Amino acid sequence: MFCIGELNIAKRPEVRLKISQAVKGVPKTPEHCEALRQAQIKSQAERSGNAWKGDDAGYRAKHLWVEKKLGKPNFCEVCRNGKLRSRQYTWANISHEYKRDTNDWIRLCVKCHMAYDRNRLVLPLK
Repeated sequence: MFCIGELNIAKRPEVRLKISQAVKGVPKTPEHCEALRQAQIKSQAERSGNAWKGDDAGYRAKHLWVEKKLGKPNFCEVCRNGKLRSRQYTWANISHEYKRDTNDWIRLCVKCHMAYDRNRLVLPLK
Protein backbone atom coordinates (compact mmCIF):
# COMPACT_ATOMS: atom_id res chain seq x y z
CA MET A 1 0.00 0.00 0.00
CA PHE A 2 1.41 3.39 -1.03
CA CYS A 3 0.67 6.79 0.42
CA ILE A 4 -0.11 9.52 -2.10
CA GLY A 5 3.28 11.19 -1.53
CA GLU A 6 5.14 7.95 -2.18
CA LEU A 7 3.66 7.60 -5.67
CA ASN A 8 5.46 10.75 -6.77
CA ILE A 9 9.04 9.51 -7.18
CA ALA A 10 10.52 13.04 -6.91
CA LYS A 11 9.18 13.35 -3.34
CA ARG A 12 11.09 10.35 -2.03
CA PRO A 13 13.99 11.49 0.19
CA GLU A 14 16.59 9.31 -1.54
CA VAL A 15 15.57 10.62 -4.99
CA ARG A 16 15.57 14.24 -3.80
CA LEU A 17 19.07 13.77 -2.40
CA LYS A 18 20.31 12.25 -5.66
CA ILE A 19 18.83 15.12 -7.72
CA SER A 20 20.28 17.70 -5.32
CA GLN A 21 23.78 16.22 -5.59
CA ALA A 22 23.55 16.05 -9.39
CA VAL A 23 22.85 19.78 -9.84
CA LYS A 24 25.25 21.20 -7.23
CA GLY A 25 27.75 23.58 -8.76
CA VAL A 26 25.98 23.75 -12.13
CA PRO A 27 25.79 27.42 -13.23
CA LYS A 28 22.36 28.77 -14.13
CA THR A 29 21.76 30.79 -17.29
CA PRO A 30 19.89 34.12 -17.12
CA GLU A 31 16.97 32.46 -18.91
CA HIS A 32 16.87 29.71 -16.29
CA CYS A 33 16.98 32.25 -13.45
CA GLU A 34 14.07 34.17 -15.02
CA ALA A 35 12.06 30.94 -15.40
CA LEU A 36 12.69 30.13 -11.73
CA ARG A 37 11.60 33.64 -10.74
CA GLN A 38 8.37 33.36 -12.74
CA ALA A 39 7.65 29.94 -11.23
CA GLN A 40 8.20 31.36 -7.74
CA ILE A 41 5.81 34.26 -8.42
CA LYS A 42 3.17 31.85 -9.70
CA SER A 43 3.66 29.59 -6.68
CA GLN A 44 3.34 32.57 -4.32
CA ALA A 45 0.10 33.64 -5.98
CA GLU A 46 -1.32 30.13 -5.72
CA ARG A 47 -0.31 29.71 -2.07
CA SER A 48 -1.81 32.94 -0.84
CA GLY A 49 -4.90 32.62 -3.03
CA ASN A 50 -6.92 35.79 -3.06
CA ALA A 51 -4.54 37.54 -0.66
CA TRP A 52 -1.82 37.96 -3.34
CA LYS A 53 -2.42 41.29 -5.09
CA GLY A 54 0.77 41.84 -7.09
CA ASP A 55 0.69 45.33 -8.64
CA ASP A 56 -2.70 45.99 -7.03
CA ALA A 57 -1.12 45.93 -3.55
CA GLY A 58 -1.91 48.76 -1.17
CA TYR A 59 0.03 51.88 -0.23
CA ARG A 60 1.81 50.36 2.78
CA ALA A 61 2.66 47.11 1.00
CA LYS A 62 4.36 48.99 -1.84
CA HIS A 63 6.35 51.16 0.60
CA LEU A 64 7.50 48.01 2.40
CA TRP A 65 8.48 46.52 -0.98
CA VAL A 66 10.60 49.60 -1.78
CA GLU A 67 12.22 49.49 1.66
CA LYS A 68 13.07 45.83 1.11
CA LYS A 69 14.57 46.52 -2.35
CA LEU A 70 16.36 49.82 -1.67
CA GLY A 71 16.85 49.78 2.09
CA LYS A 72 15.86 52.40 4.61
CA PRO A 73 16.50 55.97 3.45
CA ASN A 74 19.12 57.83 5.50
CA PHE A 75 19.28 61.26 3.83
CA CYS A 76 17.15 63.63 1.77
CA GLU A 77 17.97 63.87 -1.94
CA VAL A 78 16.47 67.39 -2.17
CA CYS A 79 17.86 69.33 0.79
CA ARG A 80 20.80 66.89 1.27
CA ASN A 81 20.05 66.72 4.99
CA GLY A 82 21.53 63.64 6.61
CA LYS A 83 21.44 64.67 10.27
CA LEU A 84 17.89 63.66 11.18
CA ARG A 85 16.80 60.44 12.89
CA SER A 86 16.23 57.52 10.53
CA ARG A 87 12.45 57.55 10.94
CA GLN A 88 12.38 61.12 9.60
CA TYR A 89 13.34 59.96 6.11
CA THR A 90 10.83 58.28 3.82
CA TRP A 91 10.54 56.90 0.32
CA ALA A 92 8.44 59.15 -1.93
CA ASN A 93 6.93 57.98 -5.18
CA ILE A 94 7.98 60.31 -8.01
CA SER A 95 5.11 59.65 -10.44
CA HIS A 96 2.40 59.24 -7.75
CA GLU A 97 1.39 56.04 -9.59
CA TYR A 98 3.10 53.69 -7.09
CA LYS A 99 4.63 51.44 -9.74
CA ARG A 100 6.90 48.59 -8.70
CA ASP A 101 9.88 50.29 -10.30
CA THR A 102 12.81 51.15 -8.05
CA ASN A 103 13.71 54.13 -10.30
CA ASP A 104 10.33 55.71 -9.51
CA TRP A 105 11.18 56.35 -5.84
CA ILE A 106 13.26 59.05 -4.13
CA ARG A 107 14.55 59.57 -0.58
CA LEU A 108 13.03 62.61 1.13
CA CYS A 109 12.92 64.01 4.63
CA VAL A 110 9.42 64.44 6.07
CA LYS A 111 9.44 68.21 5.42
CA CYS A 112 10.36 67.84 1.72
CA HIS A 113 8.00 64.86 1.31
CA MET A 114 5.02 66.86 2.57
CA ALA A 115 5.92 69.78 0.30
CA TYR A 116 6.30 67.41 -2.66
CA ASP A 117 2.94 65.73 -2.03
CA ARG A 118 1.27 69.16 -1.91
CA ASN A 119 2.89 70.09 -5.29
CA ARG A 120 4.96 72.81 -3.64
CA LEU A 121 8.30 71.16 -4.34
CA VAL A 122 9.88 70.45 -7.70
CA LEU A 123 12.28 67.53 -7.57
CA PRO A 124 15.81 67.99 -8.93
CA LEU A 125 16.73 65.98 -12.02
CA LYS A 126 18.77 62.87 -11.28
